[in-house]
Amino acid sequence: MRSSAISRLGLSLLMFLIVREVSAHPDEVIGDYQECKLCLAVPIAPDNSIGRPQWELNAGVPFVGSPVHENMTKATVTLSNVHGRKFQDSIDEAYIHGVFWNDDPEDLLCPECSFFNLKKFDRRWGIAFAGRFLDAKARARDAATNGKQPAFGIGDALLERSHFGDLQFLHGMASSDGEPAAETQAKILAWAEFAYKTATGKISQTSKLKDIPIKGVRDLFVGDARLESMTIEQLFGGKKFARRAAMGSLLHMIQDSYAPGHAERQIADWPHPDGKVFARGSVTEFHCYLNQDSDLHAADDKWPSGLRTDRIQDDRNPISTGAQILRFMYANGGTGAPWPEVEAYLQASVFAIVAGNAPAGPGQKYKRK
Repeated sequence: MRSSAISRLGLSLLMFLIVREVSAHPDEVIGDYQECKLCLAVPIAPDNSIGRPQWELNAGVPFVGSPVHENMTKATVTLSNVHGRKFQDSIDEAYIHGVFWNDDPEDLLCPECSFFNLKKFDRRWGIAFAGRFLDAKARARDAATNGKQPAFGIGDALLERSHFGDLQFLHGMASSDGEPAAETQAKILAWAEFAYKTATGKISQTSKLKDIPIKGVRDLFVGDARLESMTIEQLFGGKKFARRAAMGSLLHMIQDSYAPGHAERQIADWPHPDGKVFARGSVTEFHCYLNQDSDLHAADDKWPSGLRTDRIQDDRNPISTGAQILRFMYANGGTGAPWPEVEAYLQASVFAIVAGNAPAGPGQKYKRK
């Protein structure tokens, strides 16, 4: 559903933006930004008493796209039954904060900001996010053309690194073309360990990033003066969010890895009278975004065909695997299952690979001309 109009704020500035309900990747929604349409949604004030994130499941803000991650997380929490009830917006939204973090690690989107607050207007309407993303995309494409991959790393901002640089594993992707699948898997598992141990309190959320006891994660921040002195709770948006937000970040990584533009998996759909039910096996190739066609990637970055929240009978989809991770998180009276048990599940099931030396690439279907 789209709504469009033009509004003038004074200062001779026209702002043209859009709200979308049917997109999941920044490239597609930023394409709408360039179409020059204006979002008219009214922002919803946050409930600070519960540490509510800065958006809702049906966010009325440009560049958030469709709530595919949010809805998968909602289904995952419900299926897991770790809270003995269904997902509740007013209680469980810290998970949503975390699942949103991978796409917007610098909190550049601000749906609750007032339309009339000019200091935050660019964030309320996604202007800052759009400008940064488009610039990073252009720079990354130039870098890839000149053979530099990844395009962004230590010293660069998190937004650029997560979408076009060395942190692409946050989306279940390789950092560069040619990266062996085993290397991508190792990066994913290192972040999964960090997120899981933060979520279960094994790593204190007040720890500085330079002190994270996982070398593969600590090295992502050491050397950047601003980041290395930041605490984990600052990274994830505050002490009210940190533990469940860390779990949300892990859920995002799992969910993205089942999107065909992110990773190619063995197809294991099983028949049903209403049509095939979504099921995927081991990863045959992790993709890298730099040399992908943005439109083709975005077109397949939506809710998977055949994935039904009322038909979860298989542990080969992002909802049921996420639910199992939540059960691990709340096992043993809430202290969490031991990490080696969780790691074994992630390595053998969720992020299993067919061949460790399989090189990453854009994917035959997604390769840009």
